[in-house]
Amino acid sequence: MRASHRETHTISEQASQWLGVLAEGGEAEHAEFLKWLKQSPRHIEEFLFASATWQRLRQSAVSHPMEIDAILAELDEAKGAAVIPLKKDISPRSPLPQNAAVGANSKFGRQAPSRWRWAAAVATIAIAAAYSWWMIGSAGLYATAVGEQRIVQLADGSVLYLNTDSRTRVSFSDQARDVELLEGEALFVVAHDTTRPFRVKAGAAVIQAVGTQFNVHRLRNDTHVAVLEGRVKLANTLLSAGEEAVITNRGGIAKQAIADKNQTTAWRERRLVFRAARLEDVVNEINRYNTRRFEIEGATARNTRLTATFDADSPESLATFLKQYSGLSVHPAGAGFVIRSQ
Repeated sequence: MRASHRETHTISEQASQWLGVLAEGGEAEHAEFLKWLKQSPRHIEEFLFASATWQRLRQSAVSHPMEIDAILAELDEAKGAAVIPLKKDISPRSPLPQNAAVGANSKFGRQAPSRWRWAAAVATIAIAAAYSWWMIGSAGLYATAVGEQRIVQLADGSVLYLNTDSRTRVSFSDQARDVELLEGEALFVVAHDTTRPFRVKAGAAVIQAVGTQFNVHRLRNDTHVAVLEGRVKLANTLLSAGEEAVITNRGGIAKQAIADKNQTTAWRERRLVFRAARLEDVVNEINRYNTRRFEIEGATARNTRLTATFDADSPESLATFLKQYSGLSVHPAGAGFVIRSQ
């Protein structure tokens, strides 16, 4: 795709056209496509959206041809960008090419399915390469879905262990190493570098460390910091190995000894350990790992204290455990459970 052509179309249109270019092009076009991806994470996002859009259209064309315009309208509203409607004479006898895109000048139906599969494979490899390049070359966003955990090797040699349903933003420079925990929980194993402080921001908490291991859990009203090795600094408070602190959203700090270090990192083994914890806090934590979710009705039930260990991937284990409490009842509700005081 020539530069002049590329400059006169929106990013979404460019993403659509690249699928057609990849199907017919050679090494020069693939190199240009990779260069285009590297220009912005928005290019990667739009290309993935275009590919997913076409895949959904292809599936509906085979099973429900008349629903295509409705899907297009839905996608158009979600993206806020114009999408060209397709003719209604598309049928299973002339299936749409897999992993193509919807947009101006797309070359629908003119490529053999094998070519589209080949183009999709090339595009997938290129996207992975471009995404890795972008993450290394600028601020990196790392996230996990519900139930997912992830290990990230950072550019300085530090390791980020990201718990379920969590998001971080990493920004390294020649002067500092900054990480923002936007939500969720993470364990940091920090590489020693006295020339660049390693700082983690989570709500009102700013944690600075040099060569240490510490766990940060950001909750709705406060942030919990536990030091496993070394030391970290919180405002004017110093935490050493074996100590933890709770930082409120207003900046207040309460420091204490860690009652159980194994409890702090049990989530890495997908175990959830609670000691005299409020049932509301237990439920909120288990809900982070599962799509089968709990709801609690009544203040008495929410404030019930529990001491137990649960399998993070088995919400049924909590339901079974709660049936032992004479003051509580657990009932299936939709895809989850409702807990009530009897």
